Amino acid sequence: SPSIWKILTFQQPSPEDMLHVNFTTVRQILDLERLELGSGGCSTAAEFNELMGRPFTIELSDGTEVETVPGGTDRMLTWENRKEYVQAALHTYLHEGLEQIHAIRKGMCQVVPEMLLHILSWEDVQLYVCGSVDISVQDLRDSTTYGSGVTPTSRRIAFFWQAVERMSNEERSALLRFATGRSRLPAPLVLLDKHGNPADQQLPTAHTCFWQLELPDYSCADIMYDRLVYASGNCTSMDTDFN
Repeated sequence: SPSIWKILTFQQPSPEDMLHVNFTTVRQILDLERLELGSGGCSTAAEFNELMGRPFTIELSDGTEVETVPGGTDRMLTWENRKEYVQAALHTYLHEGLEQIHAIRKGMCQVVPEMLLHILSWEDVQLYVCGSVDISVQDLRDSTTYGSGVTPTSRRIAFFWQAVERMSNEERSALLRFATGRSRLPAPLVLLDKHGNPADQQLPTAHTCFWQLELPDYSCADIMYDRLVYASGNCTSMDTDFN
């Protein structure tokens, strides 16, 4: 959520940032401020007051109901105070988890100088921490090494890179998640040989703990592509041993 990254970098989140955390609830709260009489089923202030009938409280992400202002349980939302209600609710949402976010920032400052968090944008910090959502084939090539049974010039490796070039960005992300447990770069992938015949009827095997991907000796790049996409698209959890 942008709100978390903004707080980490000493920036003020906007109400719209909270849509990434709880879209339905925050959207309803924002709509209250924009509501005009004659729309939304309310033609008068009295109808609005009767229809809403809620106190100055909200439910946090853990299900806890809290007051947004002192004495909020006994104070009801009305047409006249709706803007105050919206601001109080958004303020409470924006500050949920603030203590935890500050703890994360404190940990980050053990690794990088706090000054950098003031200088860098929240987008830059998110990129440095999480990696890019765009999977560059060249960047993936540069971070890939070759293990037992294969070399950069092996036929199956050539087919692998042809298949990766053909993939959409979403398919490359799924492949990374399948092989390494990460959906973004950097991910130092290790490619290995997978024995067994007939090779074209086998699927690749991933060892996510070691960022390894075993590749059968497929007969063409099209089969390599099909098997990689099928495996990465149908094995999306690292916890299937326990399901």
